[in-house]
Amino acid sequence: MSPSGNESSGSTEQFRPAVGDRLEVEIEAVAHGGHMVARPSGFVTFVRYALPGERVIAQVTEVRKAHAFAEAVEVLRAHADRRPATCPAFHPLGCGGCDFQHAERALQLEMKSQVLHEALIRHGRLQKAQVDSLMGQGVRPLGPEYGWRSRMRFGVLRDGDGRSQPALHAHHSADRIAAHQCTIAAPEVLRKAIECAESATEQDVIVVAEGDDAVQARVRADGEDPLDGPDAPRVRHRLVLDDHIVDFRIPLEGFWQADPRLLPELIDAVLAFGEVKPGQHWWDLYAGAGPLAAALGDRTGASGGVQAVEGSASAVRSARRALHGMPWVRLHQADVRDWLTERARSTGDVRGKSVESQLAGIVLDPPRNGAGVAVIDAIAETAVPLLVYVACDPVALGRDTAYLEQRGYRLTRLRAWDAFPQSHHFETVAAFEAVDQIS
Repeated sequence: MSPSGNESSGSTEQFRPAVGDRLEVEIEAVAHGGHMVARPSGFVTFVRYALPGERVIAQVTEVRKAHAFAEAVEVLRAHADRRPATCPAFHPLGCGGCDFQHAERALQLEMKSQVLHEALIRHGRLQKAQVDSLMGQGVRPLGPEYGWRSRMRFGVLRDGDGRSQPALHAHHSADRIAAHQCTIAAPEVLRKAIECAESATEQDVIVVAEGDDAVQARVRADGEDPLDGPDAPRVRHRLVLDDHIVDFRIPLEGFWQADPRLLPELIDAVLAFGEVKPGQHWWDLYAGAGPLAAALGDRTGASGGVQAVEGSASAVRSARRALHGMPWVRLHQADVRDWLTERARSTGDVRGKSVESQLAGIVLDPPRNGAGVAVIDAIAETAVPLLVYVACDPVALGRDTAYLEQRGYRLTRLRAWDAFPQSHHFETVAAFEAVDQIS
């Protein structure tokens, strides 16, 4: 179940909580988004800081038409795997940067696996037996529980003595919570943020990123545009491939994986699921700064080719600087849907007589809300035999899975990693094969 859903029951007309109410509730299960599901008097309530099977006092923070949000302010019956949080900012009505600091790591993995399982069944419309088979090891641990986040943005908060310190927002709130003891920040990232806060004001934000060469930081006014010119601070990330070493220089506020351990795992899964070979032609849609395009290009070689499509001009500029040594990787700054439409128009038929007829596969790494039906329709029109989908949101993956299944693609392989411990987030790579390609 997702907090954005429309779950309700026939009893909601008899009972509707109000903001500030304290309800004694039984927690039924984990939901997507770091919440747990409770149903006081039948009214669906998504509760943070609780765990499955617990009985808690939940304080209501928001009420919508069909459901409410609340935070567990008292635990009456605790889960056996509940633990004290390591971060002093993690508490009811506290920092929203983490969701599960009160759960042992094994329970975090179990809950994330349950969320993915439900998303593929409920939103992907797959059969339970199929999902059970695909899930295998479930959501796998990737690295350490703490100190993994190499890119962060902080606000600034003055303490009682007038000293400025880095801060993060409370969950779904503009309220700031002191984050000078943040336990998921990489140690050098946190140290730099504390240093920057000393000369910052509460109207500033602090942006910090750790690369392979250094930690970069910038203090700027909240609302000021990020720098992205030639003199903008950049962070180097080196990608070592089979035949190439590629140095990406990403703007301080550009996108790169927050845990550097994740990208090699994603590359391994994409290349393995795609069975990428020299001489093949691939598309990389939503390519970002181009790390997956680089891996595809390294494997296909100059006898093959990669078309990498990304809407962000900044990301494409970073990709061009990094991939100049692979001219067979062609970069396109364009909206993915528009590019697919124009591709079809220019050939008259995306199945065409040109490189599309040799297209071995497509890598799809959409934003958090997924690719959507229009992009899935355009991809299906190519009759590509294989699609490798990189997903940071399980519900979006579930929806797109349903669209792909309806258009003749079957989910055949799946890997998932807990790349964001203490939060509800995780990463998934899924392979979809055209049904007539499956023996």
